[in-house]
Amino acid sequence: MRLDLFRFSGDHIPHVAIILIRWPDGGTHTGIVYREKDGQLHLIDLQGNRQLSTKLWAGKYAHVIPNVDSDAIENIASLCRVISERNGKLKAGGQQGEILYALKIDAAARFNAATGDLHLKEGIGLTCASFVLIVFLTAGVPLVDLENWPPRESDDVRHDQLVNMLRGGCTPEELAKVQGERPCSRVAPEEVAGAGLSPKLPLYEPLSQTEAGLAGKWLLGALDLNTRFGWKPS
Repeated sequence: MRLDLFRFSGDHIPHVAIILIRWPDGGTHTGIVYREKDGQLHLIDLQGNRQLSTKLWAGKYAHVIPNVDSDAIENIASLCRVISERNGKLKAGGQQGEILYALKIDAAARFNAATGDLHLKEGIGLTCASFVLIVFLTAGVPLVDLENWPPRESDDVRHDQLVNMLRGGCTPEELAKVQGERPCSRVAPEEVAGAGLSPKLPLYEPLSQTEAGLAGKWLLGALDLNTRFGWKPS
């Protein structure tokens, strides 16, 4: 694994990075840092139901520089710009965000690279993790092997927590649709970020569930040690 591509914080990001946040309750979150045309770094992430957010990157979260070539990086950054522009226009017009928060992963979902709208085929929305996965897939970069990603017992536990977090943030009809997706498999944010370290990415080969899980555990271990001892690698 390309562990040298992991950073605890900072803004030394050429064009794209995958962030990883660990919340006090043990939950995790991910999103994408990308460089705008004006050279500034922005963070785009799905924070909840219809809550796609774009803001200036403050450099305070851990992140991975994905191990892909410059063409793929530019495709990802360009797509993030288009998605962010579309979302900004919706907000400026007083409209709700379009992306529902949903648990089931739609491996066939893709963003329109020209308009930024999301096309779903087998699902109703995205999580923070699947948002990153689908952006990368749209750009031609498969981070993990979604076709061979069976559900785990831990998925149900986290899904219970996520459904409780959704209460009050969506309509009863939307919540019922989310509940109707279960049981289903889950790709954790740390597994998404961990996949960015893969030596197989330049070959456009996705990580297996086992491989991504190990990479994710390594990242969480590094974050936990940093929190406990307050050190950063030189």
